[in-house]
Amino acid sequence: MCLAHLFRECQYLNELDRGLEWSKSVESLFQEAIHVRNQKPTESINPQTWLDRLDKLIDENLSKLNEKFYTFKNGLLKCRDCRMEDEMFHGDTV
Repeated sequence: MCLAHLFRECQYLNELDRGLEWSKSVESLFQEAIHVRNQKPTESINPQTWLDRLDKLIDENLSKLNEKFYTFKNGLLKCRDCRMEDEMFHGDTV
């Protein structure tokens, strides 16, 4: 799953529950990472700070929310160390 797809899904979740801060925080993280990537398109960026923030969001308990939030969170967990990191921090793929 590409970062753009995850970002769109995040926007959908924001529409689904406008009062929930979790998906807004994920969206903000993506926006910031994309901005940094666009500012430094050829540089390799150390992903640790971004991944730490993502891990905190992934660790939050979403069990009382709509199942779509839980499904999205699981998708983030699956791609945390692979495609998303590559897109966000290693070269001009965003």
